[in-house]
Amino acid sequence: TSVTIPNSVKSIGKNAFNGCSSLTSVTIPNSVTSIGVSAFRNCTWLESVTIGNSVTSIGNNAFEGCRSLTSVTIPNSVTSIEWGAFSNCYSLTSVTIGNGVTSIGDYAFDGCDKLVDVYCYATTPPATGGENTFSHYNAFLYVPCESRKAYMVDAVWGNFKYIECISSDNVTTDEIVVTPSENEANVIWPSVSGAASYE
Repeated sequence: TSVTIPNSVKSIGKNAFNGCSSLTSVTIPNSVTSIGVSAFRNCTWLESVTIGNSVTSIGNNAFEGCRSLTSVTIPNSVTSIEWGAFSNCYSLTSVTIGNGVTSIGDYAFDGCDKLVDVYCYATTPPATGGENTFSHYNAFLYVPCESRKAYMVDAVWGNFKYIECISSDNVTTDEIVVTPSENEANVIWPSVSGAASYE
């Protein structure tokens, strides 16, 4: 039902826990640098995964079919999320992608139809396998404020219906200042030469 992988382990191999349907939680330590192909595939009752801060790659179909997984955080150390890595994780509602990710394979989050929030901390939009990387684009995508425009014009990331800043903490005071009071909000913005209107 649960697995704690010791610090002596450097990698989790192909099919290591494939089909362990009673597994509900797993902790992957910082010693692990790679998660192999189909390593946790079809662990249908897996609810909690902690991925260590040294993992650099998540293999093809690594967590495919983990239909009880509701959220996943991919650490900054990860550079690539391979083909179908989290496909058919039907209960997945929230994904956090660290700032080190540079590529996400096709079908990586396909079938994750309940996805509501995607947080991507990469300042450059990660390369994707295509529009099938996600199964739908009605989720909220949160990105670094300075990179929002780059995501909006990206051929794949731009398909997200809602693209927002990760947090208001990242908005500098020379952009927009909102000061709420009891009955109203005071909004201050910088002057923009030639701007006809604000929206």
